[in-house]
Amino acid sequence: MHSRLTSTFSFLAAVSLLSPAQTLPWGVAASPLLLQKRVSPVLAGFNADPNIIVFGDTYYIYPTNDGENWEGKSFYVWKSKDLVSWTKSAEPILTLDGVDVPWSDGKAWAPGIIQRGEKYYFYHSGSNPATADLSIGVAVAPSPEGPFTAHAEPIITNRDPEPVRASGAAIDPMAFHDPVSGRWFLLWGNGRAPVIAELNEDMLGINWPTAREISGLEGYFEAPFVFFRDGLYHMTWSVDDTREPTYHVAYATSTDLLGGQWANHGTLLEQDPSLGIRGTGHQSFVNVPGTDDWYIAYHRFAVPGGDGMHRETTIDRVFFDEAGVMKKIVPTLEGVPAQAVP
Repeated sequence: MHSRLTSTFSFLAAVSLLSPAQTLPWGVAASPLLLQKRVSPVLAGFNADPNIIVFGDTYYIYPTNDGENWEGKSFYVWKSKDLVSWTKSAEPILTLDGVDVPWSDGKAWAPGIIQRGEKYYFYHSGSNPATADLSIGVAVAPSPEGPFTAHAEPIITNRDPEPVRASGAAIDPMAFHDPVSGRWFLLWGNGRAPVIAELNEDMLGINWPTAREISGLEGYFEAPFVFFRDGLYHMTWSVDDTREPTYHVAYATSTDLLGGQWANHGTLLEQDPSLGIRGTGHQSFVNVPGTDDWYIAYHRFAVPGGDGMHRETTIDRVFFDEAGVMKKIVPTLEGVPAQAVP
């Protein structure tokens, strides 16, 4: 469906409208000190599992629409020219209602998107009545804002062959174009390890003989995300349950995406209770084109008073050491300064 963009959000302006003891929707009194300090989150409302990406001169975030029991059915897209002021699509870009997405009736979770040629491929999780489980599907559009047309059947279910069943639920798809080999991959799964597989040439299915587990990622639970920089593949994932304050991001590097050993670097991002920041995870990364500036988008419990079903999306800066390894990321309430795509 078409996606008109409205409701530009500046959190700093929104905070100025809050009364000193405003009560949040689920009944927790907001701390005036925290509300005065914070500029993030960057997206209004409860949004989790953000996939941040640049298309052209515009940043986009594709999140999960959060809420009780994660029962959301619709995906929206947010866009920004500067990483600070974000605009939400007036209508969903895709709705899991058995019609817009024929195979799914809800649980619109954790999407990932990629461009190939003149098309945009949107991968997402959803509940699948045919299997009484979660599956992964794909929708295609001529623009990152839609309209998206869903593939009639899921492309990954937990009835598919090993190693897919061993990965746990069919959730958290992440599309990756390997700049070294030129191949197109999908990563997904929760449980003991993620799965990586090459996508078919049309991007609408999995080349199953290429599917394999990525082993050696310490504490892996969900949310695989990989990027390439200066000869290193940077693999990140989330550890623990998203409902726990200890939910956090871990990290490893390798010079070989498929055949190499992963060097684990431990925790990359974690809670800071002194700031009321908890449950930091389900990360994605973006490089500002033409620069070596990198940012992480992730969710946390809404500050203050949030939990694993009331999460908010924020952005922080990423820095690298002399060896090209990411330094531990410091979560903030201030967010990041404006930066346009050159």
